Amino acid sequence: MFFGNREVFPVTGIFKHLEEEATFPCRLSLEDGLLLAGVTAGTVTCLLLDDKARAGVKSLSNPVLDSLQNFDIMGDGFFTLGLSGGFYLLGGEKEKKVCCLLLESFIETGLIVRVLKAGFGRRRPDSGFGPEAFNIFTASNDSFPSGHAATAFSAATVLARAYDIGWVTYPLAAGVSFFRMYKDKHWLSDVFLGSVLGIVIGNMHGLEKQASANNLSFSFETAGKDSGAKEPDLFYTMTLKF
Repeated sequence: MFFGNREVFPVTGIFKHLEEEATFPCRLSLEDGLLLAGVTAGTVTCLLLDDKARAGVKSLSNPVLDSLQNFDIMGDGFFTLGLSGGFYLLGGEKEKKVCCLLLESFIETGLIVRVLKAGFGRRRPDSGFGPEAFNIFTASNDSFPSGHAATAFSAATVLARAYDIGWVTYPLAAGVSFFRMYKDKHWLSDVFLGSVLGIVIGNMHGLEKQASANNLSFSFETAGKDSGAKEPDLFYTMTLKF
């Protein structure tokens, strides 16, 4: 089995994580309770601001943003699959582990978001209904939470922990969330909760930053004779580290 091959996927914890998330309410600590309360308060606040936020984003409409609106493809599942495949094919042992973690977090994120979408049954902004249009257990209405935001932030968190590049990955994920609103596909509360879920799930699949020698790097060598001198070939190496 592809996922059972530990040489290909050395870290597999999908079912363990899903069990932890399903039983989360049964083992809340004080810190967990405060975090959950904060996320709930943030989501409720965003719900109250959904109409104003939508109007504000619409007011930003211009040709430049119109040309960039497909930026949200970075939160698409196929993009994540391609990204993880690239890490596996082009990288070393660490990159193969990152490939595994990206896939695991993507699958977990998709399962959890799909259940929540079906449970809340919220209408999208472009449907003509207001932000209060929830029809629970209606799979055809799938605005809340945003799957693109969750997927983008999940991948961003995995990469940020593996390579310490959150200053790059998180703004990119935030861009995905913005353009989902810009295209009138999601409310502010949709992308907020999706982003939080992505970060939480990504952290469950985090690979701790290792020594710089294990960072993602690409290198090449060239050799040449030092003309006029009886010296061995000289080798030049350039390494790009992220």
